Amino acid sequence: MDVTTAAIVLRQRTVSETLDLGVRVLSGLAPWGTARLAFATALPAWLGVVGLRHALALPWSATWAIALVLTLFLEGVFTLRFGRLLFRESPGVRATLRLFAGRLGAWSAATVLTALTLASTVVTALLLLPMAMSRTLFVPEAVLLEGGGALGALGRASRIAQSPGSSSVPLALAAWTLRVVAAALGEAVGTGVLVDLLQLPLEHDTLLADGGSVLALLGLFASAPYLAAARLLGYLDVRTRADAWDVQLRFARFASRGRA
Repeated sequence: MDVTTAAIVLRQRTVSETLDLGVRVLSGLAPWGTARLAFATALPAWLGVVGLRHALALPWSATWAIALVLTLFLEGVFTLRFGRLLFRESPGVRATLRLFAGRLGAWSAATVLTALTLASTVVTALLLLPMAMSRTLFVPEAVLLEGGGALGALGRASRIAQSPGSSSVPLALAAWTLRVVAAALGEAVGTGVLVDLLQLPLEHDTLLADGGSVLALLGLFASAPYLAAARLLGYLDVRTRADAWDVQLRFARFASRGRA
C-alpha cells in the first residue's frame, strides 16, 4: 500500500474515533457503489439463509451460526472495496467481486479456521474469548490486502493484534457487540415500519421470545459494510503505530516541499 495516496489522514486514533470514522467512510466514499455491492451480496445472502431455515426447519442456533459465517464472507468483500477506496482506487461491483473470487480459496479456509478458533474458545475457555477475537480480528486484511494464505494470515493477524499500542481487544469486542445491536435494531426498525407504519398483520418469530427473526437476520447482514470499514480503519491504525506511517507521510511532505 502506498501510504502517500491515502484518502484519510493516517494518524493514531482511539477506538471511538475509529468507529466514528467508519460511519464517515461508509457515507462519504462512493456510498452508492457500496449500496449496489450490498444489494448484490448481502441481500441474496439474507434471502438464502431465510430460505434455508424454512426449507430445512433449522433451529435458530444453527441459523445464526450459518448467518455469522456468511457475514464474515460478506465483510471480506467490503474489505476489498474499502481497501481500494481508501487508497484512491474506485473498483466497481464486478471488479470487487472478481478480486474477491481470486482470493476465495484462501479466504474460505481462513474464515473456517477463524470460526473454529472462536468456537473452540467458547467451548474450552470462555475467559480467553476476547483474546481469540482480537487475534483473529485482522484476518480479512491479512488475506485480502496482504495476500497471505489461510494459516499464514492467522499468524500475521495475531502479530498485528499484539503490536505495541494496538487497540484490537476493545475493537474486536465493539465489533461483536455491534453485530448484536444491528440484529436487535433490524428487528425493531423492521417491525416498526411493517407493523406500526404500514399496518401489515405479520406473524413472525422474535429475537427475545424465539431466539431470532427474519428481520434480525436482515439487520446482521446490513451491518457487514460498516463493520468491514471500521475494522479496516482499526487495521490502518495499528499499522500506522507499528510502521510509523504518520512519520513516513511527514517526511514525504518535507521531501516534496524540498523538491518544489
